[in-house]
Amino acid sequence: MGRRNASQRWLRFSEKLSAATRSIIDAADIPVTGREARDTKVLAATPLIRTLSNFRGAIVLVRRKMVIEARILVRNCYENLLWIDGLVCKGDAFADAMLVGERRSIAGRGQYLLDSTLIDDPTIEDKLRTQLRDIRQSLSQSRAFLNPKAVAVEGRLGQAYLIYSQLSADAARPSLSALSRYIVRSEENGEVTWEIDAEPPAVEHDLDITAAWVCSAMVGRVYRHQRVIASCPRIRSYGGCLIST
Repeated sequence: MGRRNASQRWLRFSEKLSAATRSIIDAADIPVTGREARDTKVLAATPLIRTLSNFRGAIVLVRRKMVIEARILVRNCYENLLWIDGLVCKGDAFADAMLVGERRSIAGRGQYLLDSTLIDDPTIEDKLRTQLRDIRQSLSQSRAFLNPKAVAVEGRLGQAYLIYSQLSADAARPSLSALSRYIVRSEENGEVTWEIDAEPPAVEHDLDITAAWVCSAMVGRVYRHQRVIASCPRIRSYGGCLIST
């Protein structure tokens, strides 16, 4: 199969995958319980919606041959995939760890404000110190901490983490690997030159791999959604169609 055909097959499959995923979301009847956003079924559904949005954006960018921008969104899809795998493996305990992580992030940002010179109102500063004290007291007995590598190690998606790490290095972060994409080699009359290109031409192989990775992440995300949301028979039928395609 030629590269052009491979790329087009992934893009055609992405259209079916997008429509089927939306059907799965629409088919699921998910009640919001007292745990609200931390409910395991809610946490299966809302990140699936987020993943679908990232997925659609990545496919649009692949079609436009904007490989760097597409890979940034693909990375988001893999992070979502790692998180749902943690939810499948640990259920409510993982959801609670997500809450702990969010509170720690709030505390970290608040401490940064206190350490900086950004607050010049003593009343606001005192209020922030009180809020940070309350947050830290609520976290004093918790050691839970989530990051993509730790979630992958505890789950079953080591290969997904490798892809996530690759996308972080060559697209999402301003690493030398990512920045080197804007340096283009050219040769004329045997003389090789290098120049900066604000719109570097996309490598077809990169586009193929990017499309394949984002579709794989979306299928994996849908499959794990089924594991959590088992109450709707339509979900199983849609998922089987996706996996067998």
